[in-house]
Amino acid sequence: MEIRILSCAPMHPWFPRWRLGAPCLLVDTDPGPVLVDTGLGLHDFIRPSPRVRFFQWDFGIGRDPGCTAVKQLARMGLDPISV
Repeated sequence: MEIRILSCAPMHPWFPRWRLGAPCLLVDTDPGPVLVDTGLGLHDFIRPSPRVRFFQWDFGIGRDPGCTAVKQLARMGLDPISV
């Protein structure tokens, strides 16, 4: 079994001035890969709700849709639908 850690929502909150990641786990299992805690989705970057916009501002979440699990899986050569 292989476990990979993806950073699906890097954060830089105003206080304290930390740089944090939001780890998502990609676990290789016999039936296929499983993603645990996907973080923000593409919809959160394309049309963020007021709550998501607040958290993006308050926690300093970047606005790069490339950090979403869907985009990272595609860069790894995995079909997000099969996960």
